[in-house]
Amino acid sequence: EHLYRYLLIALILLLSAFILSPQAYRDRFTNLFSGQHISFSEDSGRIWSFKNVLYINKNHSLFGNGWGSYGGEYAYSTNSPTYLEGVQGGVVTVGNTDDQWLQIYAQQGVIGVALYICLLAYLIKYYRKNNLFIPIMGYFSLGIFIDIFQFYQISFWGWLLLGIISSCESSEKC
Repeated sequence: EHLYRYLLIALILLLSAFILSPQAYRDRFTNLFSGQHISFSEDSGRIWSFKNVLYINKNHSLFGNGWGSYGGEYAYSTNSPTYLEGVQGGVVTVGNTDDQWLQIYAQQGVIGVALYICLLAYLIKYYRKNNLFIPIMGYFSLGIFIDIFQFYQISFWGWLLLGIISSCESSEKC
């Protein structure tokens, strides 16, 4: 019953934010579903990145290509040889994967994704009893839209928040 209430509140907040946001933001969101944007994404955006990772990992699906080999700033700035295995033979239209799950799969393969799911399952179990489930899942859900571990501005605050919450649970001082 509480879950439905939270979902309804979240839906109302999202719709309100969309309606009250500036026209430029609304246009940006609605353009995501236009044919022109989808075509652009297939050529040099997230759809291309997804296809490229699947193509590269066809020979490395279990263990991936290794840490820092694809999809991050390090791989892009060091001209990682993994990019040469890509759909376009080394031509990189997108340096970052813009998707934490995709980056984990590219770098650590199926085993890395399974371990990441285990981490999330542990965090869900640990924080669910303290009504902190929604903020934790909100943070990790960002991984669908951005590489949350690549940008320190995001990852630092997320892990700091988890640390503070964890220490407050074991201490009466918070």
